[in-house]
Amino acid sequence: MGHPGTFYILSEFSRVFHCQYWLEAGTALAAHRDGKIFDWEHDIDIGVWFEEIKDIEGIAQYFAAAGYVVEIQKGFPYLDNIIQLRSRKPELLDIDIYLYKKCGEYAYMRWIQKPEGLFANAKKRLLFGLRSFVNPTAFRSRLLAQWIPFRLRVAVFNVYLKLHLATSSCRFHRFPLRFFSNLRTIEFYGAEVPIAADTDAFLEYRYGADWRVPNDTFNQRGLWKSVPARPLLPMSVLAPPVPLDTRKFRGLEKQA
Repeated sequence: MGHPGTFYILSEFSRVFHCQYWLEAGTALAAHRDGKIFDWEHDIDIGVWFEEIKDIEGIAQYFAAAGYVVEIQKGFPYLDNIIQLRSRKPELLDIDIYLYKKCGEYAYMRWIQKPEGLFANAKKRLLFGLRSFVNPTAFRSRLLAQWIPFRLRVAVFNVYLKLHLATSSCRFHRFPLRFFSNLRTIEFYGAEVPIAADTDAFLEYRYGADWRVPNDTFNQRGLWKSVPARPLLPMSVLAPPVPLDTRKFRGLEKQA
């Protein structure tokens, strides 16, 4: 894989759109501990400040031109925590961009689409069902949607979203601001890439005291739920997400 090409694209993204990025999650762990991407990984994880995403259409067009299929917020009609880039070129890695919001002394990333607790499965099914109502892909759904104006479909979705946010909790990503406000660069596949300056402390906060010891079952066994970085919190900790007109991005999500 041409990893340097992927990091060059990210470097240009940061320069052109004035968005500081840093290595996140498993990519930060792999880069700092092992010096390479895990053998089983097919993507890289980066973090970006939500407040720096000022031209989402321009960013989507940039990555599409660079060779990616762009999926914003998994097709939901809002922008809150994730942009996913799927490579159309074998020499490029897929990229997950996590969007962090500053609140008090912490950086937060919320998973609206992953509620936990009472009625969580029902809430998730309803949320994804309404997503299909707003952006139908199945033949029957498209037939129904053509008789209901897009704005009305979005309004129905937003009514439920307001209730969902007020009554649901999820496992946030939450870190002290200092981890992402103070960065350094490391050499990774021939490129200089940003990472939390206090890397050891960041990885301990993210993966626990045993982060130096490889553990293939960390996610499967649910050990991630016990670390300080993944607290269960009400979704209402953060303000509602920013509305997004998904019609502007349909072509970018369907490119092949």
